[in-house]
Amino acid sequence: MGLHRAIRWRWLTLGAVCLVGGAPPSASAITLGQADDAGGSSCVPGYDWVQRAVAAGDPYTVPSTGGVTSWRVTSWTTSGGPVQRQLTLKFFRPVDVQPDFYRAVAHDGPRAISVGGTTGNLFSVSLLVKAGDVLGFQTGPPSGSECAISTSNVGDTYGALLGDLQDGQANGPFGETSGYRLNIRATLIPDNGFSLSGIARNKRRGTATLAFDLPNPGQLTGSGKGAKVRVASVPSAGTITIPNASASQLLVKAKGKKKRKLNETGKVKLSIAVTYTPTGGDPRTQSLKVKLKKKI
Repeated sequence: MGLHRAIRWRWLTLGAVCLVGGAPPSASAITLGQADDAGGSSCVPGYDWVQRAVAAGDPYTVPSTGGVTSWRVTSWTTSGGPVQRQLTLKFFRPVDVQPDFYRAVAHDGPRAISVGGTTGNLFSVSLLVKAGDVLGFQTGPPSGSECAISTSNVGDTYGALLGDLQDGQANGPFGETSGYRLNIRATLIPDNGFSLSGIARNKRRGTATLAFDLPNPGQLTGSGKGAKVRVASVPSAGTITIPNASASQLLVKAKGKKKRKLNETGKVKLSIAVTYTPTGGDPRTQSLKVKLKKKI
């Protein structure tokens, strides 16, 4: 991490501040995938399926790192009557160096799917996934089940690969079929846990910049009695890069009586509350005690 020498910033360890507490885990959810009773494509058993693209509606690609808590499919119709089917929920991660290749990263099942009618099949799970992972499944026996929603939209594309990739295994290329969306839906809880990674003090101005590690895109705010806290839009002491995320640093200044004490003694302690809200998730707040120093 680069340093701004003119102001003589110094990144300190976490011992420079005190983490006092936090809020409960997130409860807001993001819906992944789409489920509909409409049939259209009969999925043969023994294949891995991944939704490569979708033109509209809820996404199949995970937008935020977090936990998958449940998944469901609409009861499938079959040409062979009400025969119970097998299905395994899967998440795949694209392999960057090999186009159309995917790596299996998480799964649940196989699960027995009830067939016929419009009642959904809902299953509780606990899976960790990352932003960029893609929702899909693996079809088990017997054959003839309607597993995809027909849309006739060329922007709706799924891929299929013969076999059953285990977590950590990668293979391809996945074949491409347009005009369908896989009939599966999952619930994602975005990760709202965050931590302080460092603090830099500007003793000439009597300010401090707090740097945080954030798991997802979102909003970072802070407040406190006798404190003025804002996002450090142009950090002078280097930048912590988070893909697609908003600023991850806060600038802390003293105000009122705290500022007068800082100007008189050269040091002051502030208690601030920092809140991080991931996109689509719930806010989480941590209380920090920050010491400001100023040369007088």
